[in-house]
Amino acid sequence: MTTEPLPVPVPDTAAAELESRTFLRLPLTPAQVELVHVTYAAWERTLTGPLRKTLPGNRHRPIGFLPLQPAFTAEMKDSYYYRRGVRLPQALCDQTDALIALLAPVARKIGEQIAARGGPRLLRRTDRGCLRVMRYPPFEGDIDSAMVRQRAQRGTPRSPAHKDLNALTILAPASLPGLQIEGPDGWAEVHDAGNELIVHTGQEMEDRSGRRWPATVHRVRNPEPGDPQLARMSCAYFVS
Repeated sequence: MTTEPLPVPVPDTAAAELESRTFLRLPLTPAQVELVHVTYAAWERTLTGPLRKTLPGNRHRPIGFLPLQPAFTAEMKDSYYYRRGVRLPQALCDQTDALIALLAPVARKIGEQIAARGGPRLLRRTDRGCLRVMRYPPFEGDIDSAMVRQRAQRGTPRSPAHKDLNALTILAPASLPGLQIEGPDGWAEVHDAGNELIVHTGQEMEDRSGRRWPATVHRVRNPEPGDPQLARMSCAYFVS
């Protein structure tokens, strides 16, 4: 597997489509999908292994490793915020850097289109993004399974409805389904077949553009009967 994946094609109409739609799909090649899943596997080994206890993090920035802690968040997941200057365990470096090399140019190209349509102030730091790797524990067989099941029984989804705070989000395909986006007709499941990037806008973009590019409201549902009893891995690349 190459550490320098081929670029993801971005249509010239991407910024225009995001004005009228809640999200944009960008197909990936099999090699790009493989990169995503190899990266997820490396991160899951780290987030469930002995290195977990050594990962530094700061919830106030946020930066680094933020474990699932119900006292601080309603989201049922571990997160790792990887920003410039953060040191990763060696076992994660190559795959994570290759994944950023796949996602960052997409953010830059769409940012250029948005700037051309709406002005340069709408996206200010497309060259300095943040990668958030997320692991949602399974409802069976994990140290946190009993806790997440109890929260689900009280009606709490894996990730409650929210808008991202940043300007633009690039989502790699998750390892399991569950992403839902709110549209004119209510909530709809995003069926990406595991081989597409999902692009959507956040609160910063909505505010700066006067709602020309409204922020996407989204959530992650709990597992349904028949879903695999596995952790759900996903990652988002945020730019401002």
